[in-house]
Amino acid sequence: MPSSFTAQNRLEEQNPGENLNTWGSRLNANTTALIDFAISGYTALTLSGAIALTSANGAADQARSAILDFTSGAGGTVAIPGVSHVYQVRNATSGDVVFTTGSGTTATVEPGSFATVVCDGTNCYRFADAADIAACLSAAEVYAQGLAFSSSSGQLPGQAGNAGAFLTTNGLTANWAPGLPNQTGQAGALLATNGSAASWSTGVSSSLANVSTSLAGVSTSLAAQSGQGAAWFTQSQASGTAGPDTGGPSAWTGRSINTTGLNTIGGASLASSQIVLPAGTYEADIVTVFNDTNTSSDGRKARLRNITDAATALVSPQGYQGGALNDNIALKGLFTIAAAKTFQIQNWAANGYGGGVAASSGEVEIYLSAIFRKFA
Repeated sequence: MPSSFTAQNRLEEQNPGENLNTWGSRLNANTTALIDFAISGYTALTLSGAIALTSANGAADQARSAILDFTSGAGGTVAIPGVSHVYQVRNATSGDVVFTTGSGTTATVEPGSFATVVCDGTNCYRFADAADIAACLSAAEVYAQGLAFSSSSGQLPGQAGNAGAFLTTNGLTANWAPGLPNQTGQAGALLATNGSAASWSTGVSSSLANVSTSLAGVSTSLAAQSGQGAAWFTQSQASGTAGPDTGGPSAWTGRSINTTGLNTIGGASLASSQIVLPAGTYEADIVTVFNDTNTSSDGRKARLRNITDAATALVSPQGYQGGALNDNIALKGLFTIAAAKTFQIQNWAANGYGGGVAASSGEVEIYLSAIFRKFA
């Protein structure tokens, strides 16, 4: 009669009288070696998806392994024969390794875990690994500490009557410190202590209101400052070049402005010798330079003209000069406009004027300088 095989590990069982003169080699190869592998055999596998462990009667296979080492992959499902067996498992993949017989419960070994997986022929079970043991030890420690805390009145103070208190120690003896006072109805209060007991202090709401008011004031101030800025415009010529402007006798005539030195006022601009300023309050600091067109002495003035409204915003003190000499007229003051306006800087001379005589110093010739500071 032919040989049969054991149910669990598929070892060859020879019938009496079979395999004359070859039974020794068959026993070694098909039984003894396979028993050895079932006890200590190691199989390394890559797992990404689903696999079924190989299973063979009287021959080497994967399912008979004692140790399964999943060395790489994304993890997956491992189908094993529906017979009782014990596996020592290492999961070095990036996902779960799930053992199944195709029916019954499954056993999962998480990434980075070592575990014992047992099959009873239908169900798979995962026994404790290092993480499970650590969790059990942690739980046991918590339990032991709680037990000691409640019973060791000679080393730890008893808990009765100390609800809400804090545990303190002087390094030798543990004691209870009073807990926080009742919080009901104390919204916005501050916690204070006299060195022995804690209590709630009042008046915080008004203090916070004052702080809020102060912050609001700062915010308003910052908002106001965000609208500030300055602008500087000039009439500039190369060294040795006379001023280009002229004006007839006793006539207000606009001065040319050709250079923007600085402008940090949003909405301010210079075009065609006219200055546009947005709504706000301004300080102006303007100097005009011009010369008489003849040798007569005469009166001279400057003004800042609101072209949009045909009105004068600022006018200078009067000047008086004799001969064909340069005269500097200062025009300073404050003004407020409720909307954007266009301005022109104008000069007046009783006998007419020229744009100014050059200094020829090697530096740029400046015949007009106008600075506007916006502060509201």
